[in-house]
Amino acid sequence: MYGCYDNRMNPPLILASRRFTVGLMPDLGGALLYFGTLRGPLVEFVRPTSARTLAERNVRGTAGYPMVPYSNRIADGRFRFQGRDVALATNSDVSTHPLHGLGWLHAWEVVEASPERAVLALSHVPTGAADAEWPWSFEARQTFELDDQRLSWHIALTNHDAQPMPAGFGMHPFFPKTPRTELRFAAAGVWRNDERMLPMSRTEVPAEWDFGTPRPIADLAVDNCFAGWSHTADIVWPEIGWGLALAAPERFGHLVVYTSPARDSIAVEPITHVNNAVNLAADHADTGLVVLAPGATLDGGFTLTPYPLEKPDAR
Repeated sequence: MYGCYDNRMNPPLILASRRFTVGLMPDLGGALLYFGTLRGPLVEFVRPTSARTLAERNVRGTAGYPMVPYSNRIADGRFRFQGRDVALATNSDVSTHPLHGLGWLHAWEVVEASPERAVLALSHVPTGAADAEWPWSFEARQTFELDDQRLSWHIALTNHDAQPMPAGFGMHPFFPKTPRTELRFAAAGVWRNDERMLPMSRTEVPAEWDFGTPRPIADLAVDNCFAGWSHTADIVWPEIGWGLALAAPERFGHLVVYTSPARDSIAVEPITHVNNAVNLAADHADTGLVVLAPGATLDGGFTLTPYPLEKPDAR
């Protein structure tokens, strides 16, 4: 079975410009499969999805996926919102807390598809007020646009419920990690985690996590949410002579960075709110959590812009 595509899924959507190509899999969590150069020399700017990942329908093994209507963990799936107690079910085997919303766990509908643009949609209608996946009705749309300069990834989240709902989203791209990969971004603070991987408090960025100037990440161990970040980040691969600039607007007030020395990739995730924001918002004013009124839409996107290095280093 390994090495074969799962023929129960529809074919991927392919975007292409003169320089770059992108693969999307609507059936598999609306995921990003790859983003790289169209012709030689072939360069992958995100972690490419393997045939085995597709055969196993493992969305967490893809190049990236949407996190909607919330990002990261909600502590034990429990929170209170406007006088209402909410209980969500665990949705993965990697955490005891519900993780990354529900968009990554469902097939998305193709609304629009052209060589350089694709729009995917997901509608969620809860089974009732106690729906353990998410008790509010909403629609999410992902828009991917590719040209000769960059890939743009945009999400719009609309509350179709009769009641206000807590809202947020993010993107979870994975990038290849070579022995000499470097990361750069600035941040005002970082949220420290407890032993359950839940943020406890916001502190100054320690020296070992200071990426204000480019620094190697091969030995980096981090799974934390950064606040007050610069809204731009650079990932550089000196061995292959390329860098990638990530840029996001103020809507994305937080940035999660996740990797370890044993991993061959790094996740750099623009998100609208801190992890577990629904439980932190009562005590912290800067969580980024949005209360979305009925009929209202929360939206935002970011860009990935590849660039060749002026002085590639093949050492």
